[in-house]
Amino acid sequence: MSVTAGGPLSLEGSADRATCTAINALEAVREALDIPHAATVGDEKIRAEIMDRRVMHAVTFLRGILDQEPRDLGWHVAYLRDRLAEHPATGYKTWDEAIAELRAAEHAAATCEMCGASGATEALDRSVWTALADGTRTVRWLCVDRPACTGRRFPELAVQPGAQDGPGEPGDAGHRSADRLAERAMDVIDQAVAEGKLPG
Repeated sequence: MSVTAGGPLSLEGSADRATCTAINALEAVREALDIPHAATVGDEKIRAEIMDRRVMHAVTFLRGILDQEPRDLGWHVAYLRDRLAEHPATGYKTWDEAIAELRAAEHAAATCEMCGASGATEALDRSVWTALADGTRTVRWLCVDRPACTGRRFPELAVQPGAQDGPGEPGDAGHRSADRLAERAMDVIDQAVAEGKLPG
């Protein structure tokens, strides 16, 4: 027995067909009742109307299979799904959609704590810090692209075009550039700490 996302169970080998159909029936009832929550009072009115119709069909389905004990349970499951398709859970804003819109607006209005880049133009990470002493929560935003963020925050770290690495073997040029960049980065960080721009 296997499950396909968004579809009924299927049989493999000698799996019990009656059990499979019964589970499909339960899944159909869950599809009827488990629809997204509404975002506002107005959306809830629309959702309630949709839910009333879906519940009515689900109850009719349950009465049919429990009172009459039909031989072809699969037909009843398919009939219920057809009726549910006539009353889809659409036409209202869901709670998840509203939260996603709020997060998107919050992101667009945010700025990176390190370089000041705007969330309207840069991808930012959102993290929430909670102080242990008083439990206050602070939202922090940082650029997802850390190298670009560092370049904006400390432009002096950028490697100057045509910079020479000094004498040595050609194969050592990459290592010398990395070493020099690391040294310059440490100098800039030390200066930022001394100026109070970064914690020590």
